[in-house]
Amino acid sequence: MTSRAKLDSPSTESLFDFLYVDRGRIASYFAQLFDTGVLRSLKTTATSEQSIAEEGHAGFGRIAGYKAKDEKAIGQSTEREFDAEWAVPLNVIDALDERGMISRDVTSAAMGQLVLLSGTLQVIDMRMVKELWKPIAAQEVGNMPSATSQERKKKEEARKSLGSLTDIIANLPHSVQVKLFSDDYQLWATLEPNYIIGSTADLGLKHGMQIQGTWSMLGVLDALPELPSAGEPNLRMPKVPSQLDVAFLKMFIELRKILGRGYFDYGVTPVAILREVGLRSSTSAQPDPVRSASHAR
Repeated sequence: MTSRAKLDSPSTESLFDFLYVDRGRIASYFAQLFDTGVLRSLKTTATSEQSIAEEGHAGFGRIAGYKAKDEKAIGQSTEREFDAEWAVPLNVIDALDERGMISRDVTSAAMGQLVLLSGTLQVIDMRMVKELWKPIAAQEVGNMPSATSQERKKKEEARKSLGSLTDIIANLPHSVQVKLFSDDYQLWATLEPNYIIGSTADLGLKHGMQIQGTWSMLGVLDALPELPSAGEPNLRMPKVPSQLDVAFLKMFIELRKILGRGYFDYGVTPVAILREVGLRSSTSAQPDPVRSASHAR
């Protein structure tokens, strides 16, 4: 993939399907990588000239006469303007790769480094269940046995406990979450809804949680797996923690168990999620979109 590729080249060998593009980060990277600033559009101008011959006749009766020929050059200019929105992400990824700024091994990558990894993709739109927590809890309680007085007592306690918990959860921000995983690693991330290409509802109805095919994610590695001690992560606290510090820490530990990143997952801030589609067969089980595009252009 190079920025020197012709837009109308007939030799394209690869196409790329984007599921997600963080346009803000892509624009920021582009401005830092290229001196010309952020590319918004491309314009080409072609000029052609055409000669037109004109003939004229003049005479003086039967005495004499002449014929004159005059050629005029007429210029024509054609201007074409192209939307460069989708060329920008590919050019940025290509430039980052050429500069060695992308790691393909998450286990050796440093915090804050860009990683490009491929695997199986899961998308979970938690917004779809925001209003369903109470019905789900009510169904769970309803399925509990209530034949004896002790069972009825446990059922009532569960109703109150789950009712309070669902009230809290329903008022929390519900995000779009993704997991990208292979046999060697598992990534967890959230997506900004405005940068998703298409509809998560459509993906859910078509695939369920797991999107078919092999996908690649470019992102910033910003959280490493944790080795929990006695079932909890090892977290640092202020030297003199306040009661509020302790209370919020306990609350967010519990909320993370329900809605957040798993202790053994890598945390990534996605920049782009894409896959190579249709025009070229590949024998690789884990295609690399950057190298595929470089060969294609």
